[in-house]
Amino acid sequence: MFQVVPHRVTRETAELFCGAFLGDEPPPHAILRWVESGTAKQATLNEADWSTFLSDEMSSIHYIRREIAGLTPGVSYQVELAAANGEVLASAIFDTLPNRLPTHGNGSGPNRPLSIWLSSCFYSPKAPSGLEEMVRSVVADARIRPHLTIFSGDQVYLDYPQKKVLLLNREALRQHFNEVYTSSWTHPGFASLLSTGASYFLLDDHEFWDNYPDAPSSLLWSLRGADFWDAWRRLALQRYEALQSLTANQKLEIGAEGAPELSIFFAQTRLERSKGPYRILTEESMQALEGWLANLRCPGVLVVTQPVISHGGGSGDRKMQDYRQFRERLQPALANAPCDIVVLAGDPHFGRVAVVEFEKHRMVEIIASPLTLVTPQVGAAKAETPATFPSYGPMTSRRVVTYPRTVPSYQAGGYTLSEEHGMLLSFYRPTDTELCLRVTLKLARQDTPADEWHWETKLRFPKAMSSGR
Repeated sequence: MFQVVPHRVTRETAELFCGAFLGDEPPPHAILRWVESGTAKQATLNEADWSTFLSDEMSSIHYIRREIAGLTPGVSYQVELAAANGEVLASAIFDTLPNRLPTHGNGSGPNRPLSIWLSSCFYSPKAPSGLEEMVRSVVADARIRPHLTIFSGDQVYLDYPQKKVLLLNREALRQHFNEVYTSSWTHPGFASLLSTGASYFLLDDHEFWDNYPDAPSSLLWSLRGADFWDAWRRLALQRYEALQSLTANQKLEIGAEGAPELSIFFAQTRLERSKGPYRILTEESMQALEGWLANLRCPGVLVVTQPVISHGGGSGDRKMQDYRQFRERLQPALANAPCDIVVLAGDPHFGRVAVVEFEKHRMVEIIASPLTLVTPQVGAAKAETPATFPSYGPMTSRRVVTYPRTVPSYQAGGYTLSEEHGMLLSFYRPTDTELCLRVTLKLARQDTPADEWHWETKLRFPKAMSSGR
């Protein structure tokens, strides 16, 4: 099976990942082709240009990246990977970033609102019955087809099942990792998401192991030793870099030069965190994030791997609130931002919308987790709803949190579980001073009676920074 995944799309460029899975070999000569302003263009891919994660015949992964440039802002592009004889091996569709946000929320095609897909926690062997149908309803609808598909962690579970992986030698570990990535990247529903819109990935712990970078547990660590876990980390990171495209402090901005309308910051708050409850980002990354928040001139979207509104988890399963850097730097930076902020997060196996009102701005947090539940034993019965942000410290420094929407739960096998789901966000700008956000819940199961919902709000521009259209 061949696949094309658009990554890092700007107004004029796009990086494309091409992969060969399930025993398919890279063709001696392949072609990437697309149409620009009615003119067909193409780039040649030679067999020697491909890289490979070797394993047995069915689990080796071949891949290549190519950037295409000279694209037109706000245009949909169909790109195809074809053999030399013209046979289409795989295709994808993406939109270059627009110069401006639309002024209404009912457009279609190039006039639709800026559309963002958000999900996390995908375990392909347990994909729900309705996942493929739900994905088709999103990617085939010209009114909502995602410009960006954001995967906020746990796209794979390399550490599951634990009884299996703890017995593997390093060569078998390579094969297991290849098999897990292949299973996810070739699942029809997930593959359709990957090939629609520009994919942006954040890494969470299960791209390595539970509660990474801390040891899985003192017992498991001692059973295999530090050398084994160091090898595990290197092998996992190689595949993450190749298939998910590792990038720190990535930023996107929509709007005319000098008049931004929406700014997005991706923070690798799992990959860069320390062992022990000290750091969630490197010093360079934290400074970049603090600077982005302090200098926002329009509503901002911060993408992280865990909720910022939480009680914390403690030493057994640390959350961001358990880290000194979060308490001393990120939390104050969020509270003092000059513009409204939307936080996108995954990880906790529940979904919800939360709102915090500060003196001069508001923060909306949207959590989408899981797309697929790995096992009912780790499911969440309902969303966590702390009364204040932060949930610690003097009451005078806390702000009340409201929860306008939560993802419903269902009963299965004696467990109460949050529905498996993704979220679809739509942004448009009806006036000079407001940005509208519409959030739509998309459910992945067919056999439960839960209803999907919509929620809308308006994000505000600072008066001194708003600009005419």
